[in-house]
Amino acid sequence: MTKKISTRRWFIAALLVAITIIATNIVFAESETGEEASAHFGLLSLATPFLAIVLSFITKQVVLSLATAIFVGAIILDGGNVFTAFLRTCDTYIVGTVTDSWNATLLVFILAVGGLIAIMSKMGGMQAMAIAMSKKAKNAKNSLLITWIMGLIIFFEDYANSLVVGPTMRPATDRERISREKLSYVIDSTAGPVTDLAPISSWTAYEIGMIAIAFSSVGYDGNAYGTFIQTLPYRFYNIFAIFMVLIVILMQRDYGPMYRAEKRARLQGKLYEDNAKPMMSKELDAMNVKEGAPLRMCNAVVPIVVFTVVTILALWYTGGGVDEPFNFTGIQNALGNADAATSILYSVIFTSILSIIMAVAQRIMSLKECIGIFVETELAHRTPQELSPLDQLIQYIARPVYERVPGNDNVKTFDRIRITVGLPRYQFNSWEALQNEVKKSQYEIYQRVIQRLETDRPFKRYGVPINFLEISNVTLLRDFSLEFIFELKEPKIN
Repeated sequence: MTKKISTRRWFIAALLVAITIIATNIVFAESETGEEASAHFGLLSLATPFLAIVLSFITKQVVLSLATAIFVGAIILDGGNVFTAFLRTCDTYIVGTVTDSWNATLLVFILAVGGLIAIMSKMGGMQAMAIAMSKKAKNAKNSLLITWIMGLIIFFEDYANSLVVGPTMRPATDRERISREKLSYVIDSTAGPVTDLAPISSWTAYEIGMIAIAFSSVGYDGNAYGTFIQTLPYRFYNIFAIFMVLIVILMQRDYGPMYRAEKRARLQGKLYEDNAKPMMSKELDAMNVKEGAPLRMCNAVVPIVVFTVVTILALWYTGGGVDEPFNFTGIQNALGNADAATSILYSVIFTSILSIIMAVAQRIMSLKECIGIFVETELAHRTPQELSPLDQLIQYIARPVYERVPGNDNVKTFDRIRITVGLPRYQFNSWEALQNEVKKSQYEIYQRVIQRLETDRPFKRYGVPINFLEISNVTLLRDFSLEFIFELKEPKIN
């Protein structure tokens, strides 16, 4: 039955495209070229967005639908000539878009943000932030509420919002068995609207530029930024979308496909459907904490704060803020003329350099490792399929923590060692599947932990032979980690 429905959908999609192309040729049939009609296309101007939307629903293929809509739009622009429309689609509308300075800058920015997040993750900053957030997120409602609040805080760029909030809060929401659909809804319905409502953001800069162009075309000498600020109370979609997310979180009521997704996640432990293909899971799984890296929240907070501040300063600078008086009017004018794409590129490159310096200064990674991770994350991710099953299971092995029992004041000794092994949050569809895999590989994981302990410098300084230790407890924790506790063996007296 599924195959017949799929075939019927593809047939309807092909028929719809064919009818549109034929209608286009009929419209242009009366004129020798499309130049006469190009002055005013009438209803044909609605064909491309109509096709893109309808084909997306029919085929479930967004990229294919957009490409088809572009091709049909090229046919309209070329007066119904299918052959030249195909050529212009390739050499003008696709290549031209990619080589446009604005679009090229945004592409570089998106790639650089991926590298930045990889560095932050390898330093343990994202993991530390997730642990800190998860301590406050005592239940599903709190987890989603913190996700919503973080989305409001990172207001300067919607891409950065999704790329930072998503990886940070996924561990906490996974622990509470919140479906990926629900997490995606909360992040997406907050990132875009809050960026569009923010007085300073990449969207703001672009919209101010469009307002300025409109003013110039009609000969009106007005302040584009002031006009933008005046429109904020009337952005009803953005306002309602943000508050709708809050209402859904607080009421904990879902309906339709979202209800089914949440029911699946809560009852079966399946965070996404069996046939789902998460777009970012492989990339995020590759961004594991470097083995032995200390989990310090400052390694994530400092880059995020710097990213925000530098973005604001860059918007002011690219808008000619240096030549404007440093007052409210001058800042308004500067932001009204800002180049958002260039500004966010300045910010992400500067923050990436700072993150690399932090990683090297703390001896978490060498400079070569940092550059390799940054470039590899951008251009050639090493997917989990290239790793052994054990390497896929062990995300990181944290630095051993040496503890003394009350009454032991000798700082040169210890009574127990606590070591945490990070486990994947996205690879298994249920908690039970993860438990089974850990049990199956428990001995191999133990061997890796022993290797990590033997290479630890503090352990070497204590001078305790490894065979003097014994495991007192192994616990699989709900934060997707496996905790090993070693204690010194009791001496045997003959």
